[in-house]
Amino acid sequence: MPSPKEAPKMLEVSREEMGRSDTLRYNVNYFLLEENYDRAIEEIEAYRSRDFDLPQYKEKINPYLNYAIDLIHAIRAKNGLFKNASLTRSKQQEIQLVVRGHYQDLQNTFKKIDQIRNQLQLEDMKSTIWVAQAFVFTSVVVAMVYLFRELGAFSSNFKIIWDELTEDFVEWLSRLLF
Repeated sequence: MPSPKEAPKMLEVSREEMGRSDTLRYNVNYFLLEENYDRAIEEIEAYRSRDFDLPQYKEKINPYLNYAIDLIHAIRAKNGLFKNASLTRSKQQEIQLVVRGHYQDLQNTFKKIDQIRNQLQLEDMKSTIWVAQAFVFTSVVVAMVYLFRELGAFSSNFKIIWDELTEDFVEWLSRLLF
Protein backbone atom coordinates (compact mmCIF):
# COMPACT_ATOMS: atom_id res chain seq x y z
CA MET A 1 0.00 0.00 0.00
CA PRO A 2 1.24 3.49 -0.65
CA SER A 3 2.03 5.69 2.28
CA PRO A 4 -0.73 8.07 3.38
CA LYS A 5 -0.92 11.28 1.39
CA GLU A 6 -1.46 13.90 4.01
CA ALA A 7 -2.83 13.22 7.45
CA PRO A 8 -6.12 14.93 8.20
CA LYS A 9 -6.03 17.62 10.86
CA MET A 10 -7.80 15.29 13.26
CA LEU A 11 -4.97 12.73 13.32
CA GLU A 12 -1.32 13.35 12.68
CA VAL A 13 0.73 10.19 12.74
CA SER A 14 4.47 9.68 12.60
CA ARG A 15 6.09 6.97 10.49
CA GLU A 16 7.03 5.01 13.64
CA GLU A 17 3.41 4.95 14.82
CA MET A 18 2.31 3.50 11.49
CA GLY A 19 4.34 0.32 12.04
CA ARG A 20 5.89 -1.92 9.39
CA SER A 21 4.15 -1.83 6.03
CA ASP A 22 3.20 -5.52 6.09
CA THR A 23 1.30 -5.46 9.38
CA LEU A 24 -2.27 -5.10 10.54
CA ARG A 25 -1.28 -1.97 12.43
CA TYR A 26 0.02 -0.23 9.30
CA ASN A 27 -3.01 -1.15 7.20
CA VAL A 28 -5.50 0.02 9.82
CA ASN A 29 -3.56 3.24 10.42
CA TYR A 30 -3.41 3.89 6.68
CA PHE A 31 -7.17 3.60 6.32
CA LEU A 32 -7.79 5.69 9.44
CA LEU A 33 -5.67 8.49 8.03
CA GLU A 34 -7.61 8.27 4.79
CA GLU A 35 -10.80 8.38 6.91
CA ASN A 36 -11.86 5.07 5.37
CA TYR A 37 -13.14 3.59 8.63
CA ASP A 38 -15.10 0.74 7.06
CA ARG A 39 -11.98 -0.48 5.25
CA ALA A 40 -9.99 -0.30 8.51
CA ILE A 41 -12.61 -2.51 10.17
CA GLU A 42 -12.52 -4.88 7.19
CA GLU A 43 -8.76 -5.22 7.67
CA ILE A 44 -9.28 -6.23 11.28
CA GLU A 45 -12.02 -8.72 10.33
CA ALA A 46 -9.81 -10.19 7.59
CA TYR A 47 -7.00 -10.58 10.10
CA ARG A 48 -9.38 -12.23 12.56
CA SER A 49 -10.49 -14.78 9.95
CA ARG A 50 -6.93 -15.86 9.06
CA ASP A 51 -5.56 -19.22 10.13
CA PHE A 52 -2.65 -18.92 12.54
CA ASP A 53 0.05 -21.46 13.36
CA LEU A 54 0.00 -20.64 17.04
CA PRO A 55 -2.58 -22.41 19.17
CA GLN A 56 -4.77 -20.11 21.27
CA TYR A 57 -3.66 -16.99 19.36
CA LYS A 58 -7.08 -16.26 17.90
CA GLU A 59 -8.76 -16.83 21.23
CA LYS A 60 -6.37 -14.49 23.05
CA ILE A 61 -6.44 -11.62 20.52
CA ASN A 62 -10.19 -11.66 19.86
CA PRO A 63 -11.08 -9.26 22.72
CA TYR A 64 -8.36 -6.87 21.56
CA LEU A 65 -9.64 -6.95 17.98
CA ASN A 66 -13.17 -6.20 19.24
CA TYR A 67 -11.79 -3.31 21.27
CA ALA A 68 -9.88 -2.00 18.22
CA ILE A 69 -13.12 -1.99 16.20
CA ASP A 70 -14.89 -0.12 19.02
CA LEU A 71 -12.10 2.46 19.03
CA ILE A 72 -12.40 2.93 15.26
CA HIS A 73 -16.14 3.52 15.65
CA ALA A 74 -15.41 6.06 18.40
CA ILE A 75 -12.82 7.83 16.23
CA ARG A 76 -15.31 7.96 13.34
CA ALA A 77 -18.03 9.44 15.56
CA LYS A 78 -15.72 12.04 17.10
CA ASN A 79 -14.25 12.94 13.73
CA GLY A 80 -17.77 13.67 12.47
CA LEU A 81 -18.30 15.98 15.45
CA PHE A 82 -14.91 17.61 14.90
CA LYS A 83 -15.89 18.67 11.39
CA ASN A 84 -19.07 20.32 12.63
CA ALA A 85 -18.55 24.03 11.95
CA SER A 86 -20.95 25.11 14.68
CA LEU A 87 -18.68 23.85 17.47
CA THR A 88 -16.53 26.31 19.33
CA ARG A 89 -12.77 26.13 18.96
CA SER A 90 -12.35 24.89 22.53
CA LYS A 91 -14.90 22.11 21.96
CA GLN A 92 -13.09 21.09 18.76
CA GLN A 93 -9.80 20.95 20.67
CA GLU A 94 -11.45 18.86 23.37
CA ILE A 95 -12.79 16.43 20.76
CA GLN A 96 -9.39 16.30 19.09
CA LEU A 97 -7.78 15.33 22.41
CA VAL A 98 -10.33 12.57 22.89
CA VAL A 99 -9.66 11.25 19.37
CA ARG A 100 -5.91 11.30 20.00
CA GLY A 101 -6.55 9.33 23.20
CA HIS A 102 -8.62 6.77 21.25
CA TYR A 103 -5.90 6.57 18.63
CA GLN A 104 -3.23 6.02 21.30
CA ASP A 105 -5.39 3.28 22.84
CA LEU A 106 -5.64 1.70 19.39
CA GLN A 107 -1.86 1.74 19.00
CA ASN A 108 -1.45 0.18 22.44
CA THR A 109 -3.98 -2.49 21.47
CA PHE A 110 -1.95 -3.38 18.37
CA LYS A 111 1.21 -3.50 20.48
CA LYS A 112 -0.54 -5.84 22.93
CA ILE A 113 -1.57 -8.11 20.03
CA ASP A 114 2.09 -8.20 18.94
CA GLN A 115 3.16 -9.04 22.51
CA ILE A 116 0.69 -11.90 22.65
CA ARG A 117 2.02 -13.30 19.37
CA ASN A 118 5.62 -13.00 20.57
CA GLN A 119 4.79 -14.62 23.91
CA LEU A 120 3.03 -17.56 22.25
CA GLN A 121 5.91 -18.02 19.79
CA LEU A 122 8.35 -18.08 22.70
CA GLU A 123 6.25 -20.65 24.59
CA ASP A 124 6.03 -22.75 21.43
CA MET A 125 9.80 -22.66 20.98
CA LYS A 126 10.36 -23.59 24.64
CA SER A 127 8.08 -26.61 24.39
CA THR A 128 9.78 -27.71 21.17
CA ILE A 129 13.19 -27.45 22.83
CA TRP A 130 11.93 -29.38 25.85
CA VAL A 131 10.62 -32.21 23.66
CA ALA A 132 13.87 -32.31 21.65
CA GLN A 133 15.97 -32.43 24.83
CA ALA A 134 13.85 -35.21 26.29
CA PHE A 135 14.11 -37.18 23.05
CA VAL A 136 17.88 -36.84 22.88
CA PHE A 137 18.38 -37.74 26.52
CA THR A 138 16.05 -40.75 26.27
CA SER A 139 17.77 -41.90 23.08
CA VAL A 140 21.17 -41.74 24.77
CA VAL A 141 19.92 -43.73 27.77
CA VAL A 142 18.28 -46.37 25.54
CA ALA A 143 21.42 -46.64 23.39
CA MET A 144 23.62 -47.01 26.47
CA VAL A 145 21.41 -49.73 27.93
CA TYR A 146 21.40 -51.57 24.63
CA LEU A 147 25.18 -51.33 24.23
CA PHE A 148 25.90 -52.47 27.76
CA ARG A 149 23.53 -55.38 27.47
CA GLU A 150 25.00 -56.42 24.14
CA LEU A 151 28.56 -56.07 25.41
CA GLY A 152 27.72 -57.81 28.65
CA ALA A 153 29.14 -54.90 30.58
CA PHE A 154 26.83 -55.01 33.56
CA SER A 155 29.64 -54.74 35.99
CA SER A 156 29.82 -52.81 39.21
CA ASN A 157 31.19 -49.78 37.33
CA PHE A 158 28.20 -49.75 35.03
CA LYS A 159 25.83 -49.96 37.99
CA ILE A 160 27.47 -46.84 39.47
CA ILE A 161 27.28 -45.01 36.14
CA TRP A 162 23.69 -46.15 35.60
CA ASP A 163 22.61 -44.97 39.05
CA GLU A 164 24.28 -41.58 38.45
CA LEU A 165 22.61 -41.16 35.04
CA THR A 166 19.23 -42.19 36.39
CA GLU A 167 19.56 -39.73 39.25
CA ASP A 168 20.54 -36.93 36.83
CA PHE A 169 17.64 -37.77 34.54
CA VAL A 170 15.07 -37.76 37.33
CA GLU A 171 16.47 -34.48 38.67
CA TRP A 172 16.39 -32.89 35.20
CA LEU A 173 12.85 -34.11 34.58
CA SER A 174 11.62 -32.82 37.94
CA ARG A 175 13.12 -29.37 37.22
CA LEU A 176 11.29 -29.25 33.89
CA LEU A 177 7.97 -30.36 35.27
CA PHE A 178 7.91 -28.60 38.62
